[in-house]
Amino acid sequence: MGDGPVVDADAITQIQQQMEERWCDEHVPAVGGLTPRSSRVRPDPTRREQLDHLLDSFDAMSAPSGAFTMRIDRLRAHLGL
Repeated sequence: MGDGPVVDADAITQIQQQMEERWCDEHVPAVGGLTPRSSRVRPDPTRREQLDHLLDSFDAMSAPSGAFTMRIDRLRAHLGL
């Protein structure tokens, strides 16, 4: 018995891309309920700071063994940061 199904690296990349693009337009409580995309362009600089802090916190997290996560550098690129 194996450790579960093996997923093609290209499929993982495609899933990550979809997750990252979708997340940029989801309402996120950590940035005042705004979407990450809208919080980066708000006139209120605290929203941008909250977004930066949130993305930095993602960098500090580690994925469980066998899991994959969104790529923080790609999120920053999607958001123009």
